[in-house]
Amino acid sequence: MQESLSRSPHAARIALIIIFRGARAATTGSSTNDGSLPPTLGHTRPTTLRARPHWVPLAGLFIATQTGCESITGLAKLEKDDCADGCDAAPGAVTLDGIDAAAPNAAEADGDVDGAEAIDAPVGTGDACRGADIASDPDNCGTCGHRCLGGKCGNAACQPVALASSQDGPLGIAVDSSDVYWTDQSGGSVMRVSIGGGMAVTLMGGQASPAGIAVDSAYAYYALEVPHGSVMRIPLAGGVADPVASGQDSPYGVAVDAQRVYWTNAASGGAVMSAPVAGGPLATLAAFQNVPWAIAVVAGSVYFTTDASSGGVFTVPANGGSIVPIATSQTYPSALATDGTAVYWVADTAQGAVFAESSPSALATVIDSNVTYPDAIALDATFVYWIDGTSLVRAPRAGGAPTTLASIASGARQIAVDALAIYWTSPGDGTVMKLAK
Repeated sequence: MQESLSRSPHAARIALIIIFRGARAATTGSSTNDGSLPPTLGHTRPTTLRARPHWVPLAGLFIATQTGCESITGLAKLEKDDCADGCDAAPGAVTLDGIDAAAPNAAEADGDVDGAEAIDAPVGTGDACRGADIASDPDNCGTCGHRCLGGKCGNAACQPVALASSQDGPLGIAVDSSDVYWTDQSGGSVMRVSIGGGMAVTLMGGQASPAGIAVDSAYAYYALEVPHGSVMRIPLAGGVADPVASGQDSPYGVAVDAQRVYWTNAASGGAVMSAPVAGGPLATLAAFQNVPWAIAVVAGSVYFTTDASSGGVFTVPANGGSIVPIATSQTYPSALATDGTAVYWVADTAQGAVFAESSPSALATVIDSNVTYPDAIALDATFVYWIDGTSLVRAPRAGGAPTTLASIASGARQIAVDALAIYWTSPGDGTVMKLAK
């Protein structure tokens, strides 16, 4: 050990740190502190190596963690037999020789050897983020290992990050395993950016008021919301856009499954339509609907809303059949989401509301009855997410109070989710945003 210490330019200070840390984390000697308070330097005399609570400072508080020999084996060349309790060295623990090559930690950089507790120990099996400030560390935000995926961490919560800015009326949004796709309705473009951020790519420009968008493994499908509009498709990698259907009456919402693409013709006497993904004969699934708007398809069933003062939420078989009402007398139900087990939607009631219903015969459950300008909704296996004015909100699908996740720009329009994050379009400030879950 003496030979290893003599080779380190920080030998004296490292030795002092080892003594202090050993005195806290692995002693049974006499002490003026009975463990009920955070230990202080110079009040404990090390005798034997035993696993005892180790006090770790965290945002002004102290948390006792049972680290035992792990807190020592990361700093000194101890063998398994050196541990009285027989614990193994933590995987990847460095020795004193390895410290020479490492960057000085924060405590050593400012010369604060008295605050030995502030020196980060090497990562061990049960101590994955010791030293991290969970109030501000974007890789350990709020809890160990919670990553903000490019966003900042503030007050122990991940903050939204812009994937794209200076966009011209971003509206529809979709996400796959690698990229986010959206339509710039005012700018007439279909766009793409990596879910990790980077340069936004224009898949197609010069489009007439692109609105809803959906993707499969090969193509993005989008609607051109104009009279005699079209539903188009373009390869995800870019290329030539081809019409799936032309001569449609203000197509707006778009959904896709393995065989067909579905859309709403958002006119006062509009329809819900479908066509093969490669183009072909059109099918009318629901005719003479009053402003059909949002649409989704799951497990052979199509769900849609009619965005009118006396609107509703409906379902129809994807291959055609009877239209079944899920909810009627809804005030402008403008967005819906479903996984086939329950349907969720937002409606502009007196103050806005978020609803859920498990089947057409069940009564709708009000999740939140005080929503400002609700216009977007999405869900995963655990939560349902929606926009409430300038807030991004979620609630447990199993029941529970809504929680505000972040403050956002007003006028957000559509939401998409994947396993790790929530994405939304914000035409008010021309951004496409992401928030780590």
